[in-house]
Amino acid sequence: MDRKTAGKLTIKSGLPENQEFYIKETFTIGRDINNTLSISKKSVSRKHAKIKWIEEHNSFYIFDEGSENGVIVNGRLILGNQKLENGDIIFIGDVEFLFETVPYNDDLPFEEEQKEVPEEGIGEDLTSTNFIDLSELKPDYLEKLRKEKPMPEWIWDDGPMINDDNDEIEIE
Repeated sequence: MDRKTAGKLTIKSGLPENQEFYIKETFTIGRDINNTLSISKKSVSRKHAKIKWIEEHNSFYIFDEGSENGVIVNGRLILGNQKLENGDIIFIGDVEFLFETVPYNDDLPFEEEQKEVPEEGIGEDLTSTNFIDLSELKPDYLEKLRKEKPMPEWIWDDGPMINDDNDEIEIE
């Protein structure tokens, strides 16, 4: 593989800020513990979103995995998928992320390679990079985020479509 780019997600608001997650191939976000990043928030669906490197397009794409609250990129609600650009702002529920591209390096701590979920479920082996517990956040902080969350615009046709059978992008 002659990759030049890796992805990096940084939490900007909605959770303890400035946590960074590096993406090599596929990174999933949702409430379910089997996601790369599990977030225990009601605004986040069990399988909310997926960020995937698409080799044919030499780019990362974000996919809405059928979430109830949608995926917002740069203030616009996406339908299906969208190509990600360096500096994009992503909302998953009321959690704000910054997406950046960084130089690819095999030594980066790629989250999808580090996640080890214990068979018995949530336990001591599950780290904060894999599961974020909201019990430590103040309720007024979350309420403030809900009020500041941008209102989405509907996007009906913005980019290539995905084939659900094998995650390949089809350009129409």
